[in-house]
Amino acid sequence: MKHFIIVLLTGLLMITVAQAASNSRRAARTSNVSYVEEEKANTSSKTEKENFSLCGAGFHPVRVAGFVNYPPFGWVETQKNRLGAVVSIKNEGLAYALFEKIAQERGLEVKNNGYMTYTEGQKAVRRGQSDVLLATYYDNDPYATLDIVFPAYLSNPFVIVSLKGTLPEVKDFAELAGKKGVVRKEEMIWPLLQPTFPKTVKITEVSGARNAFKKLMTKEADFMITSLYAAEAEMRRFKIVDAMDVSRTVFRNPNIFMAFSQVGPCAGMHKDFFEKRMKELVADKDFMRGLITQYIIAWEKKFKDEPSLLTEEGLKLDDETEVEETEEDSVQEERVKSLEELDPEILIQQEMEKMHVSVADPIAY
Repeated sequence: MKHFIIVLLTGLLMITVAQAASNSRRAARTSNVSYVEEEKANTSSKTEKENFSLCGAGFHPVRVAGFVNYPPFGWVETQKNRLGAVVSIKNEGLAYALFEKIAQERGLEVKNNGYMTYTEGQKAVRRGQSDVLLATYYDNDPYATLDIVFPAYLSNPFVIVSLKGTLPEVKDFAELAGKKGVVRKEEMIWPLLQPTFPKTVKITEVSGARNAFKKLMTKEADFMITSLYAAEAEMRRFKIVDAMDVSRTVFRNPNIFMAFSQVGPCAGMHKDFFEKRMKELVADKDFMRGLITQYIIAWEKKFKDEPSLLTEEGLKLDDETEVEETEEDSVQEERVKSLEELDPEILIQQEMEKMHVSVADPIAY
């Protein structure tokens, strides 16, 4: 009996020791799991900090290339020294504002250093010398080194602009047969349009909105095909809104995208965040509409003290247009009065309300 009790106690002791060992191993495993998860979180945080140190923080801010002379989408502001040499070039406009908003939400430092031509900026992004291109058309972009951010942030409706009363409403390119047209080189739209134009249409490419509108006002061209938003910005800048007709028909509506360089330090690093926020922001049409009108107004204010293009020295107008020119003072007075009484955003929307695509519907996929 005594021997049996000793054996029983010994067995119970062994079971207790085994359970204690098991509990200890389980606790160790639990501790290890917790440790591993903590390490994983620390590693993830460390990786993100390392990524930002390469692109978006400290000595490595995100470098941006944008539009050069295409308001309201974008333009550059240059600062010169006393000798007239350019010391800085900054991006302005709705595209940069949209990019900067998302970059700030991401916690990125940004180097706003523009380029004097779009081609220079494009090459810099392709070579990894700049990290972001603010604008590209997806369907005519031949460069494999661009990592495009989806979705597009804006559709760019192209319309026909003509001198008031000189061209009936155009609904099809075929109606332009035998006429002379002008397009702006910086819009890069002609390669997309050329296959659909009648062969009898003569198209001249010019640089800059001023040269394009002069072609219309001197009747060297019967029409211009251009962005609705760019036309509104430039007509307001030149104070010629009342002298121009704009078609109700939209002839092409290419989407505009941002893109990261695939060969720079930012490649693949922040694109997912930008795509998520871009999708949310472009779905907010009030926000996008406000952005468009904000920079149309900003472009107009930039040149508020300049005279109307109608009275620019050296501009020769025919008799029909000269009648409008002699009445310009009263027309301009009425316009100034309406500007004072009406909110600029409402005025812009009224001026474009006849368009099928307008600031009221900036995204039209």
